[in-house]
Amino acid sequence: MGGEEVTSMEMMKKPRSGFSSQIEITDAMVTEIVEFGGYPHPLFQSGWKELGMRNRPMPGQGVMALMAGALERSGEWDHAVALIGYENVRFKAPVVVGDAVRLEWKEVGQQPWKNPERMLIKCEWNLRNQLDEVCVESIALMLVRSIAI
Repeated sequence: MGGEEVTSMEMMKKPRSGFSSQIEITDAMVTEIVEFGGYPHPLFQSGWKELGMRNRPMPGQGVMALMAGALERSGEWDHAVALIGYENVRFKAPVVVGDAVRLEWKEVGQQPWKNPERMLIKCEWNLRNQLDEVCVESIALMLVRSIAI
């Protein structure tokens, strides 16, 4: 779209969807989130072994941050201003060390914002692992520029 202006009406006609690149979940990544977040629960230490899980899980808040970052790195949402909330978040399967995850997104709604230069986009997010299982599903509420260049 190099240099072309896309109006709000045109954006409404062209809902976006796609996938992020794959993200490998490492033990170092989970350790950093657990330590930074201060998670004392045994599940995030070695308690996962007693439950028969495939590997050490990542805390849900870390998974949500990972999903937002995956969308930003995709380059498809450079017109985004801010992630302002989530609706209907469901953790369906754990994200664990050794997983390779990717974010699938689909625009499912738009509405005007109080500032006419912005609009609110509702985007369905599904985080899938290497087994194609949906690990997390949610609706992300994103504030975007009404006119993207």
